[in-house]
Amino acid sequence: MGIFSRSIYSGSLTFVERVMNGWAGVANMDRPDSVTLSPDGANVYVSGNNSSSVVVFTRTPPTAGD
Repeated sequence: MGIFSRSIYSGSLTFVERVMNGWAGVANMDRPDSVTLSPDGANVYVSGNNSSSVVVFTRTPPTAGD
């Protein structure tokens, strides 16, 4: 799964990093098939198709100065 940053001014995407099951402490994210952002923008939820699980990523939403 790729992680991208979106410019609040132009809307363009910039690649940040790749996240995979078993890398950098990520577990139970086998074949991600759905991604949802929390209403406050603080968390991203990814469901795993083969693992019947949900992985939670914490994020810092952009501000007007970003």
